[in-house]
Amino acid sequence: MPKELNFKISGRIKNNQTGYDEDFGLFVKGLDQNHAVMIAKDYLRKNAPVLDDGKLPGTIIIENIQQKFPQ
Repeated sequence: MPKELNFKISGRIKNNQTGYDEDFGLFVKGLDQNHAVMIAKDYLRKNAPVLDDGKLPGTIIIENIQQKFPQ
């Protein structure tokens, strides 16, 4: 089984048309940085606040990815 690494993913959900701008920070486990970003985006799509139509209020923008040491 491949070893999972710990990552801190931070960024924002932003919509230039409505002015919506919200920061986020998540700790996730993934096989590499790309996998961790996919997990973070999937989590935000399922759990972030949504508009009345069930969609995210903006685009997910990843600003920082830090690999954390295993415990």
